[in-house]
Amino acid sequence: MRFLGGLLRVCVQGVKTLLGTRQKTKTFYRYAAVYFIVLFLLSGIILFTALSFSARRIVTLEERNIQNVLQRSVDILEKQYLALEGIATQITANPDYRPSVVNSGPVYDIALLKTFKQLSISSPLASQYFLVYNFSSKIYTSSGNTSYFDYYAPAVLHLPGERIPETLEQISEARFAYFDRFEETILVVFPLRIYGPNDPRAASLCFVMTEGQIKDYLSQMTVGLPEDYIISMGTDMFLSTAEAGDFPHNEKNTITAISAKGRFSILAEQLLTGWQELISNNPLLILTASVCVLLALGLALLLAKFSLWPLDQLIRKYLPEETKIKNEFRQLDAVLGNLDRQHSDVRRQLKDQLLLLLLRGEYSERLMERWALLDISLKRPNYCVFLIESEKLNRTAKEALRKDLEALSDDSACFYTVETAETGQCAVIANYNTGLTVDDLFAYFQPTLEKYSLQAFGGTPVDSPKRLPISFMSVLTAKQYKKPPNHLLLPGQADDLAEKLLAALETDDEKAEERACAAIAGFLSDEPLNGALTKHHIYELISSTLRKAEDRSMVIDKTNINALVLLPDTYMVIDDLKKILKNSVSLHRQSKPASDDTARLIVEYVIANAFDPDINLQDMSETFGLSADYISAMIKRETGSAFKEYVTMLRIGEARRLLSENKSLSVNDVALKVGYRKTSNFSKKFKELTGSLPSQI
Repeated sequence: MRFLGGLLRVCVQGVKTLLGTRQKTKTFYRYAAVYFIVLFLLSGIILFTALSFSARRIVTLEERNIQNVLQRSVDILEKQYLALEGIATQITANPDYRPSVVNSGPVYDIALLKTFKQLSISSPLASQYFLVYNFSSKIYTSSGNTSYFDYYAPAVLHLPGERIPETLEQISEARFAYFDRFEETILVVFPLRIYGPNDPRAASLCFVMTEGQIKDYLSQMTVGLPEDYIISMGTDMFLSTAEAGDFPHNEKNTITAISAKGRFSILAEQLLTGWQELISNNPLLILTASVCVLLALGLALLLAKFSLWPLDQLIRKYLPEETKIKNEFRQLDAVLGNLDRQHSDVRRQLKDQLLLLLLRGEYSERLMERWALLDISLKRPNYCVFLIESEKLNRTAKEALRKDLEALSDDSACFYTVETAETGQCAVIANYNTGLTVDDLFAYFQPTLEKYSLQAFGGTPVDSPKRLPISFMSVLTAKQYKKPPNHLLLPGQADDLAEKLLAALETDDEKAEERACAAIAGFLSDEPLNGALTKHHIYELISSTLRKAEDRSMVIDKTNINALVLLPDTYMVIDDLKKILKNSVSLHRQSKPASDDTARLIVEYVIANAFDPDINLQDMSETFGLSADYISAMIKRETGSAFKEYVTMLRIGEARRLLSENKSLSVNDVALKVGYRKTSNFSKKFKELTGSLPSQI
């Protein structure tokens, strides 16, 4: 606009200078106005043509989309109809549904219902159906029960009493598949010719479904189905979502689709045509018109700019030098360069913040989705944190070091660097393939470390980004003591402390509790590097406590006990740990009598079924209603052996008795009697427990 205004002013000034009269200047304004009006009208025509083409294109695409949706809908409905027809075919071919079998007695009815109920998995629309024989009003329902049509029809089909005999007669005399409607219920009938087409003892399979059930199924299976549509089966209306008289049948405004085998057809209305589609997307007509006028005006200005380009070049050529605009592109280039540098700085800050969150254990799947935006991809199976003593380097050297380390990434390993908040040193997160070791990763760093005369320490390798804090704490510990972190703790020290505390709580020995808490306080007392070692010790203590509690079949709130690592004070950790364990011990005592009775029942069950080759913890879990792990723990507590070991001991003991008392039995016979399907497995286990082969007994 500023350009055009200046251009017009220059033109007017030039015309005044050349012509020298006010009248002729007014004439110039008139010509300029006419010129712009012509351009505006031309822009309107171009815009109208483009919008008309867009409207027709939108309508065509919408119609094609609706056509595809309708076609999918009738094909899906026909597929379900064929599934229902398949159920009828299975019943026709099954000899269990012969009338002579059905009349044999209640036992056969039960067997028939059992197999009858299994057919409902063939189609989601086959959730409710019944089988009726022509010679009886007794029916067999999908719920696995027998009933009578006189009671079933009013309750399920909502059929008036006076129509019951007529409907039953119509079902019995059916020779072809058909459907019937009762209010919102649709009954689909398939006649079954069990003994032949002319056999009066035929039967009919009837499926009961509601309009809402069919509509919901179609809306779930297809996206974009119109609100109003009519589905026909053959020439009869099967389902309609439009009220009577409200649905137009003008072929120009409707879309029809027919299923592959022609059993079903669907009719829907095409509501929007032409400009209606554009107006429907913006119901404010005045706003729409205003936008169109502005678009036409903008297009007119654009045409004016290009049509007056030769005049603009002439003016620029002869205007004085001081009136020209200088260095606009150079200034724009400087602005864009500055924005690019700021963008890079922001990306680096976000990347560093994300890496620090990972090292602190603040991991979430939402962060994982955004890693790609920051060029972070942790897809390899192994992870390890390295710490480089770079605190003495200046800012420029640190940036160069980080770039050199990240440049070491290849197909086998990738490296991400961040400056730690605790020490200001450079932490390297390595994500590498299984074939590499920590020593191999050190070989990656060695040339760079020699270049800067630096030393590095490696942490414990882990298998998930969620465990990166463990590797980070271990490398902090390794740097503090200048040796590998696995030498800092005495083997089994955390297990001994957890065992002492649990034993004291179980015996209610207050002095023993105090001694155990004091020992734990000493275990957690060392706090180098802002408590990094203490955090590591707390992890060890929590893991040992959970293992010892599981050995006692105690139930502990793992969320609360794992949260102890977040507490800022070791005495708070000890106090809260004691409270959690006291609560678990109390609950364990209350449930122990019932638990002991259950354990005895489980052991008796194992003894009674030890020679069954199919005995397993999963079946026992379903029998007793307990988890397989809990049952295994109870067996070990009662017998001192794990489940498989205990079963093997029972089997080998019985086999030894049989081989000793009955010499006529072969090794294969004994193996089968005690639950082994393969004699080789039996002989192997026998020798492991007895030291000799079965044939040597």
